[in-house]
Amino acid sequence: MESSTYLKEIETGFELLVVKAASFPDGVMAAHKKLHGIIKPDDTRRYFGKSQGNPEGGIEYWAAVKKNPGDDPEALSLETESIPAGKYLCRNLSNYMANPGIIGQTFDEMVKNPEVDFENGFCLEDYLTMDEVICMVKLKDI
Repeated sequence: MESSTYLKEIETGFELLVVKAASFPDGVMAAHKKLHGIIKPDDTRRYFGKSQGNPEGGIEYWAAVKKNPGDDPEALSLETESIPAGKYLCRNLSNYMANPGIIGQTFDEMVKNPEVDFENGFCLEDYLTMDEVICMVKLKDI
């Protein structure tokens, strides 16, 4: 089930620890499993997925977790990605595992908004629970 689209302000940017998927969409689940093997899921962690278009065509995808103080990306053999502050167009999806394709369909609709920052843009999945995700796309800075 999906909700309506709304705006959300991320006031302070943050860092993600990431595992890049070998391919999209086929490698997405393997990237998440690898990340969860390195950093075990618990109530103190926020998990994400980040995707963006590749200049050569196709989509690049990263399974991600918000970097906590004290996390050492090098010691964990993980790379980092930055999520900038700004306004984001959002839509909550519930029970997405029953239809994982709904995430891509939602992003396809959201990126049609003329306010989306295509030049620096990306799609961000904020996994609230195993049943609920927020789909987010960054809007242009004004």
